[in-house]
Amino acid sequence: MDAQGAETQASASIVDFGLYFFHNAEALVESGRGAYFCIPKMESAAEARWWNRMFLLSQSLKGLPVGSIRTTALIETLGAAIEMEEIIWELRDHCVGLHAGRWDYIFSMIKAFRHDPTFLLPDRKVLTMDLPFLQAYTSRIVDVCHRRGIHALGGMATAFPDREDPEKTAEAQRRVREDKQHEAAQGFDGTWVAHPSLIPVAREAFEEVLGDDDNQIDWVPPTSGSGENGAITAEDLLSREGLPTTEDLSKRVSEEGVRTNIRAGLAYLNAWLSGQGALKVDHLVEDVSSVEISRAQIWQWIRRGVQLDNGRVLTGLLVDRWIAEELAITERSPVDHFTEAADVFRSGSMGEELPESFTVAAYDKHLVDRRARAFGSFTGVFH
Repeated sequence: MDAQGAETQASASIVDFGLYFFHNAEALVESGRGAYFCIPKMESAAEARWWNRMFLLSQSLKGLPVGSIRTTALIETLGAAIEMEEIIWELRDHCVGLHAGRWDYIFSMIKAFRHDPTFLLPDRKVLTMDLPFLQAYTSRIVDVCHRRGIHALGGMATAFPDREDPEKTAEAQRRVREDKQHEAAQGFDGTWVAHPSLIPVAREAFEEVLGDDDNQIDWVPPTSGSGENGAITAEDLLSREGLPTTEDLSKRVSEEGVRTNIRAGLAYLNAWLSGQGALKVDHLVEDVSSVEISRAQIWQWIRRGVQLDNGRVLTGLLVDRWIAEELAITERSPVDHFTEAADVFRSGSMGEELPESFTVAAYDKHLVDRRARAFGSFTGVFH
């Protein structure tokens, strides 16, 4: 409500930042630390400039010196990948590093080239970071960060341990170790994992490369881009090398791959509609980015009329049938939100256009309206 009692809307990022900074910044600075933030989802340097102004204004209002706020930025959109250096410049008073956001970046690429028949991606399980356009993305993060004297931070390892299954835990540790060894060898200075118990595994993998050093900022690894002296260019970020054509995509898209996307999407959306931010599905952590790439892949495959490895052509009717089948075998509860989850997934994966984000419409239709109805029913008791 504003001063006149009218309803107003505000970005959750501004509300979260404002509340945290107002209540904690002074105490953090007095303790010798600072107010630390990570900015996700940026599309351009213009957004970084806006955030820097917010930081400067907030510090001024609190009487804190410039630089009391330290921030990293997630590079998880194509626009941000192209404008990394400009983003660092705009955040120069506060920026200490850039993060890789791998799944969101792949989703961003599908969105950007959703009508381009030459940009086609296979099943998630065979979609690895050794594709040239993804190698260019991670190499550029390390190159730009180290040339500008800040930290390059790797991507999320989604493998999840299982306390009741030692073999699954061992497999999760193996996958995380391999992933982090690869990142450290690329030149990254740090990383993140899905579960605290995997921190020692990731730390060990980095220490094997870093030794007694805290980071690799002083090392700018050689790059193999198409620019001068091997610089990574926008052309490298947009490379189609290694991607399947429409004809051979059928060898790399399976019914099980489509069903996995549906299953993970429904499970996470049910959790999201219940107020959870992340969920373990098949021993992998799933979050908003998992749903986004799952629905975007299905949308892309339907639009291209992809033939699956079993010879069937993927259509909206077939996806709708498999959604119904997954719902039928899913363990339900009286208070779950799987019906709404299916509605969100259908609208995000089978429409004429690919929605920019499932969250925007879902907030209004399935969260705001539901809470408004519940509040109306509650207050009606007193009428």
